[in-house]
Amino acid sequence: MATLYHSIVSLHFKHDLQLKTNPEFNTVLERVSQIKGWDYTCFGNVLGHREKAMVVIGWQDDAGTQARTKGFWSLLGTQLAAEPTILNLPISLHWSTLISPYLTELTFLQGPLELVRPEQWIESVDVLCQRTMPSSDHEPPNALVGCQTGIARGDSQGAEATIVLLWRWTSPEARKAFLDPLQDSPGGPSQYADLVGKPLQAAAEARAHLDSVDVKFERWRPKQNIRMKDAYVCLVQ
Repeated sequence: MATLYHSIVSLHFKHDLQLKTNPEFNTVLERVSQIKGWDYTCFGNVLGHREKAMVVIGWQDDAGTQARTKGFWSLLGTQLAAEPTILNLPISLHWSTLISPYLTELTFLQGPLELVRPEQWIESVDVLCQRTMPSSDHEPPNALVGCQTGIARGDSQGAEATIVLLWRWTSPEARKAFLDPLQDSPGGPSQYADLVGKPLQAAAEARAHLDSVDVKFERWRPKQNIRMKDAYVCLVQ
């Protein structure tokens, strides 16, 4: 079953970092996992920028528990080059989606509501997926495997928002061809450019902030789960 509520954390370190073996990083994730309502955590370095990382935390409900993680990231101390960016939002994801063999791309569009127009993006992405993805689960994907959308409200007045688009592609090469407006894409020419690409660029040329990263995610597990698994293996042996 998909998890409906998530925190997406952007981390920028001063140097390349091996996340799996970093004690402070793992301490933060351990503390997060002890918060009531925690479901799962996935993490990964940004491809091509190993000093940057993304963490996705799934929650069982929207009871305000996400906000309690904010202070934990200070445990990374001087390793960070900038303050973490944390987005709390409803977006339907399952951890297995994040660690699939496909290329995962996260796109963020942040700005005033009149520029980012959240409902338009949800509708546009839905139309794009309907036109370009196979209609049957038995058919292999052409290039676009899927896209989940979410909206993070930026202030108490609700005047700003961040649109999160989580894309999954079969490969970087397939994505490049899919995004090329001069090439025919499944469903007809320039589907991405007309529905998503041009509106994104127009918003970015105004006052909205646009960012996109590719991430190779893996699932993080609490130490207790690891110890239980090891104990089970010993019993079997």
